[in-house]
Amino acid sequence: MKFWFRENMVGHFREVKPTGRCGRFDFSCRAEACVAAFLKDRTTRLTGRVTMEGVVTDAPFEGTLRIDLFFGRELVYDFTFRDGDGLLRFLGRKSVRFLDPISSMTTLVGRVEKDGILLADVDSRFNLLELPSFLLSWRLGL
Repeated sequence: MKFWFRENMVGHFREVKPTGRCGRFDFSCRAEACVAAFLKDRTTRLTGRVTMEGVVTDAPFEGTLRIDLFFGRELVYDFTFRDGDGLLRFLGRKSVRFLDPISSMTTLVGRVEKDGILLADVDSRFNLLELPSFLLSWRLGL
């Protein structure tokens, strides 16, 4: 038995290079996992599309989302996508605070790396107006 859901995050990035260029960083994803495996490792397979303004537009990505709400109190996004020159990696985290659930579950802070070197800092948000469609996207099936 598997479960899956969809999520959209919208935000911006700031390059750490001397230029400090800023731009949009948005992604839409689908998280999917076998229930039994998820209960063991709390990890889902993540696929989707990402836009990093001036770098890639609607590029496919693959990776993982680790959902550890109770012990680690975090959601960790880790995915890779290609630009014209190679592979980029996004690493992001939602740090869950039970006294501030709305802000902590809707704020994703991360970074983009290229060849293991920090390229940009990222700040993304989940739009609460999308909460109904997010909740309706959850499925359980074979």
